[in-house]
Amino acid sequence: MQKLIQCYLGLDLKKQRYVVGTLFTVSVTLGWSLAFALNWLWMASFPHDIRDVPRKAVAAPSSPLKRGPASVGGVRDKELTESVARVFAGSVDPAKIEEVKSLELAFWKVVGRWADRLLDPQLAIEVKRECQLNFQSSQCYNSREKVLLQIRDNLKGAQATLFECELGDAYFRSGSKVLSCANSAIGPEKEYPREVVVILERACSDGDASSCFALGHRYFQQFKDQMARSYFNKGCKQGDTKNCFALAELYRWQGMTEKSLPLLRKLCQTRDKWRGWSCFSLASAEMDVNKNAVMAKESLRMSCNNFEPAGCYQLASMMTNEGRGNELEIHRVLTQGCFRQKGLYGFNPLPCWNLLELRKVHFDGAGVGQVVQFMLKSGSYHPPDTEDLADAKGNRSLAPLVSLMKQDMRMKRLYSCGRAYYALISFGTGAEAHMESYNWCRGQIEVELENQYEFRDMGIFRRYYLYQ
Repeated sequence: MQKLIQCYLGLDLKKQRYVVGTLFTVSVTLGWSLAFALNWLWMASFPHDIRDVPRKAVAAPSSPLKRGPASVGGVRDKELTESVARVFAGSVDPAKIEEVKSLELAFWKVVGRWADRLLDPQLAIEVKRECQLNFQSSQCYNSREKVLLQIRDNLKGAQATLFECELGDAYFRSGSKVLSCANSAIGPEKEYPREVVVILERACSDGDASSCFALGHRYFQQFKDQMARSYFNKGCKQGDTKNCFALAELYRWQGMTEKSLPLLRKLCQTRDKWRGWSCFSLASAEMDVNKNAVMAKESLRMSCNNFEPAGCYQLASMMTNEGRGNELEIHRVLTQGCFRQKGLYGFNPLPCWNLLELRKVHFDGAGVGQVVQFMLKSGSYHPPDTEDLADAKGNRSLAPLVSLMKQDMRMKRLYSCGRAYYALISFGTGAEAHMESYNWCRGQIEVELENQYEFRDMGIFRRYYLYQ
């Protein structure tokens, strides 16, 4: 080796470069030859026809209600010929399953259950493509809405109720404070299928007060008051005002008004959208149990100040019965009840009718047109027609009042219908023709009051419809 090095160093620079290049070429050639030899030996020793192992298909869980599979004919695309449910089941890349939001997983799980109702498999591929990159994008949202529309078009009755329940519950499970099965399921609670009841019971136990109310209302409509009380109480303990108010109302339905007083007194002090009704109900309970007109008036005043029109009307009625000549204060209360109302169930004409009557009798009709126009613009009435004009005996100024009264009667606004008759009386003409309507209103109110413990179709808050 020493002699080779001495020989190499004795060469000139050009010859040294030639020797290095030759050695490098020989080394590379020997290396590649060795690699090809080793590869040939490996291929000869082991079988090389190993097939790709297919990814395990994720089967969509079957829905609790039986549904027949949708037929997909004439589709050439191999992916389209597969079950639509499988397309949705694989909409989330398994490699990114930890990165996606829980709502996305929950949404596809529900849609996968009902995907056999989707008759257009091409749409399944489209929504999968649009949503894989960004579930919250506008393109994904539009595609999802198309999917939901097609599924909904194929569902009726109990199936439609269950689908909406499952979808709402998916949002609740993903952290939604607004959507749940209780406020997504359609139809009366007493007609919910057992599968929906199971979901509601689980959600109620997990802190969804709206589900507790839905269950309580279901059993109330089925005359199972003990079960209803249990669920209303459970929702009330979660701090939900609606459940607390429903529990108080249930005590009143059962004739145990004294048990409702502590609940109603507490609710009347809260700052909640139910405060107006709670104070209104408290006034009635105070009169029923304690005959306490002072406390009743104070509760009605709080109800009116919280923009509950029935509270303003009832307060004005109590003040009128006292007969102290306080028309200005009554006028203020009715004006607030008519023009500043924010009732939970839409426009209430009752204080407006009383205000019309008061302005005609005590204020020479000043501001009557303002009230009539406000009622017509409320969106609850149609403009008067020629028939209403004929009923008003040609008095065009009275025609709108006749029309409003007739519409109140058709909409079964019982107290408003009766109050409207007295308003027409105060105008002096046209009222005689409506005596029959007034008698009908009074008769219906008496029937309602006599059978209030039996009429449950309109729900736990039925009595308040009398004040519309």
